[in-house]
Amino acid sequence: MTIRFSICVPNYNYARYLGETLRSVLDQSYPHFEVIVADNASTDDSVAVVEAMGDSRVRLIRNRYNIGFSPNLDRATASAQYEHLILLSSDDLMRPGALARYAEVLGSQGDRAA
Repeated sequence: MTIRFSICVPNYNYARYLGETLRSVLDQSYPHFEVIVADNASTDDSVAVVEAMGDSRVRLIRNRYNIGFSPNLDRATASAQYEHLILLSSDDLMRPGALARYAEVLGSQGDRAA
C-alpha cells in the first residue's frame, strides 16, 4: 500500500513566503503527494508565485473574493485527492525528509493508520 499525502496550503497575501514554502514541499524525497493552494483572493503576487512553480503536483484554487480563513481551509481540504492530509501555513517550511518520515510512521501502524 502506497501512502499518499494531500498537502493543503491556505493563502492570503503571503507571496513573499509562499514560493519558499512550496519549494520545501516540492523538494521532498518522498514522491507520493499533491499540493493544493487555496488562495483567498490575494491582492499581492501570490497567484503568480504558485503559477511560476510550473509543477503538475501543485493545484491552485482561486477564490473570487475573500471567504474568510476557516472556509478557505475547507476549500483546500475538500479538493484533496488523498486520505492523509497535511495542513501547511503559507509561511511554513517542511523539513527535508518530513514526508518520508510521516509515511514510515503511518506504514508502521498498519490498519490503525487509516
